[in-house]
Amino acid sequence: VSCSFTAAGDITIAPFENTLVYRILTAEGKMLEEGPLMVDAPDLGAPGTFALTVNLCAQDYRGPIRLEFWDFSAADGSPLAMDAVYLLLR
Repeated sequence: VSCSFTAAGDITIAPFENTLVYRILTAEGKMLEEGPLMVDAPDLGAPGTFALTVNLCAQDYRGPIRLEFWDFSAADGSPLAMDAVYLLLR
C-alpha cells in the first residue's frame, strides 16, 4: 500500500459503544499509530462495518506493517477479539 490508504471491513457483533482499537506496528514491533475506530452498526450487538483512513506519509518508515483491530472488554480491559492484516508500506 502507499503511505496513505483506507482499510475497511465488517464485524459480526458490534463492540461496546461501537468502538474498536486499531494498532499499526512495524515488523520489529514498533508502534507507528494507535487509536479508536468507530463501527457503524444499526443496533447494539448487531453486525457492523468500519473504515479506517491511514496516513503514514510523515513516518520515516517503509516496509512490512501489521494492522491490528482489537475489541477490549469494557469491564476489565481484557482482549475479547483481535484480527490483523499484514501489508507492505511503500
